[in-house]
Amino acid sequence: MALPVHLPLPLAEARPIEALPADVADLALEAKVDGWRLALDTERSQAFGRRGTNLTARFADVAEASRQLGPAILDGELLALDATGAIDFTAIQRRSPRGPRAGENFKIVFAAFDLLALGTTDLRPRPYHERRAELEQLLRNAPATLTTVPAAQDLPSALAWLPTPGVEGLVLKRTDAAYQPGKTASGWLKWRERHPLDLVVVGVTATDPAHQALVLAQPNHAGRLRPVAVTLPIGPALRTEIAPLLHPEGDVRDLPETVVGLPGAGRRGRYLPVLPEVVLEVRADQATPEFGRFRHHVRAGRIRYDMTPADVLPMRSAAPARTARTAPVAPGRAGPGTVRG
Repeated sequence: MALPVHLPLPLAEARPIEALPADVADLALEAKVDGWRLALDTERSQAFGRRGTNLTARFADVAEASRQLGPAILDGELLALDATGAIDFTAIQRRSPRGPRAGENFKIVFAAFDLLALGTTDLRPRPYHERRAELEQLLRNAPATLTTVPAAQDLPSALAWLPTPGVEGLVLKRTDAAYQPGKTASGWLKWRERHPLDLVVVGVTATDPAHQALVLAQPNHAGRLRPVAVTLPIGPALRTEIAPLLHPEGDVRDLPETVVGLPGAGRRGRYLPVLPEVVLEVRADQATPEFGRFRHHVRAGRIRYDMTPADVLPMRSAAPARTARTAPVAPGRAGPGTVRG
C-alpha cells in the first residue's frame, strides 16, 4: 500500500491574532504547544521540519516508532518532556543532530494535530473534522512516543490548558476547512497568551526610525540590570513620547549577547545604550525569562511614569512544572474527544 504523496510537502501555517474571537462556533481550538514543527512520513520512517529540513536522523526514535502506524503522513509538533512530564522546549535543542544518546534526561514525543494522508488516500481535501477523527482513531493504540495535540470546541475548556508550562496559547481552525499550505490559504489563526511586565529601557536598536526597537532589562537577584528582551518595532506615537526621556550612555555598540538573535534584534545588531531611567510596560508571551531572557519579542505598551527602575521586580524562576498527569500533552494520551463538524 503506497501513500499518494510523500514528504517534504508545503505545510499549513497559522496567522497571528491579538485577541480571541467572541464567537468560536465552527472552530476547533487546539493547544499551541512549545515545540518544533514536524511532519512524519510513516511509510518511509522519515521526519521533516517546517521548511523541508530532513530531521530523520536527529529524531530517529520518533521516525522509527511511527512505522507501527502503517502508511500515513502526519503534521504536528515535536515536544521534549522532562522527568515530571512537563514540556521543556530547550531540551529539544540539546538533542544531538546524530540522534538519541544514552543518558538523555528528557523524552521526545510527537504530538500530531493533522493527518494529511492515510493508506492510499490523500486526506488534505477533506474537512478538518474528518481528518481529526481519522487522526484520533489512528493514534488510539499508538506507541507512547506518538500522541495528539488536544482539541476542543469551547473556550472555557481550551483556556483551561493555559496555566500548563509549555502551552503558549491556542490555534483556531475551521472544522469544515480543507488542509491548505501557507498562512493565508490555511485559514488557521494563532493566539498567544500575553503577560504584562514592567521592564527598564536600556537601549535603542541602531536602525532606521521606522524599524527602531527598544532593548529592555530586568534586575537579577543581585539587583543588577540584565538585558532580557527586545520589543517589536515601536510606533511613531510611542517613539515621539519616549525620545525626550532617553539619554545616551556611550556610543553605538553590539547588542548584548543575551538578546542577540531575538526577533527584532537581528543576529549581529547594534544599539545605542541609554541611561536606565525609563520603565516601560510590555506584554510578553512568557511569564518568566528563559535562560535569562525572553525568547520571543515583546510588545511595547505604555510608559510607566509612576515607576522608577528601582520599582521593577527582579527575575523570577520558571513556574513549577506540572506532572504528566495534569499536562495537556503526555505520552500515550490522545486529545479530549473528536472534534465534530
